[in-house]
Amino acid sequence: MAREKLAAARGTKYINNLHADRGAIETAIADIESVLETFNALLRIGQIEAGARRAAFRPLDLAEVAREVTEAFQLAAEGEGKAIVLGLDAPVSVSGDKELLLQMIANLLDNALRHTPAGVRIEVTGERTPQGFLLSFADSGPGVAPEELRAIFQRFYRADAARKAPGTGNGLSLVAAIAELHGLKSAASDNRPGLRITLATAQEDE
Repeated sequence: MAREKLAAARGTKYINNLHADRGAIETAIADIESVLETFNALLRIGQIEAGARRAAFRPLDLAEVAREVTEAFQLAAEGEGKAIVLGLDAPVSVSGDKELLLQMIANLLDNALRHTPAGVRIEVTGERTPQGFLLSFADSGPGVAPEELRAIFQRFYRADAARKAPGTGNGLSLVAAIAELHGLKSAASDNRPGLRITLATAQEDE
């Protein structure tokens, strides 16, 4: 009987150690993936800022690109009790890299979903301007402190309210890099309530 109890105790200890080791391994893998994600984001930003992707520029409709990404995110948004509303009716003709523009808009919507509670409304709209066009992504969430608005496009920057959420802090810096490559200026403002990010033909804010 004593031998059986000892064997059972050893088995329990082995299983506990196995679970502990597995947890440590999973944590290490998550850390490695985070580092790789950061490295890849920085590498991509560097390539974009160097203009390495201009060779892939083709005429396309930015409104259609935004519509494609928005529709892909709507189901996930509904599952979180949030609404994404698209208000882009007229075509927006640009010359650009479709893959990068898809990434840019996906990052903006992912950022809005990641940092807002259930019940928010995220609006994607566009308008013609004398200089070209202005694309807007506005949510009704908690927003960002006024003193942090200028910094959110910097690499690794994370607003105080976002520091507990997963991420590397490079999502919006990638947005800014892609926008600049396409001759657009990115800006953030208070949506009262929420955050509003605009992408405008560069002369729009100059």
